[in-house]
Amino acid sequence: PPRRRTCGTTSIGPGDYRFYAPSVDLTVHVIDDTEREWILVAATLGRARDGWANGRVDMWDDRGRYLASGSQTMYLRTVAGTPPTVDASGR
Repeated sequence: PPRRRTCGTTSIGPGDYRFYAPSVDLTVHVIDDTEREWILVAATLGRARDGWANGRVDMWDDRGRYLASGSQTMYLRTVAGTPPTVDASGR
């Protein structure tokens, strides 16, 4: 989708809805180092509701060595449009 610049931050979103999500808290814990070329990154969004979202990330190298973890809390700020309604009741 096309991106718009707002206050030095790129806005994103589906359809006509645009938002940006500045970090309120960003934590990274580096556990180990690697010289391997490939890194597996598993990122999960825990929750996005009422203008807030949080996520988590874990990283391993291609030999299975655990490298780092991180978490982030974001404030979701609407730039344009109306947020879409997602029905997750069937999940």
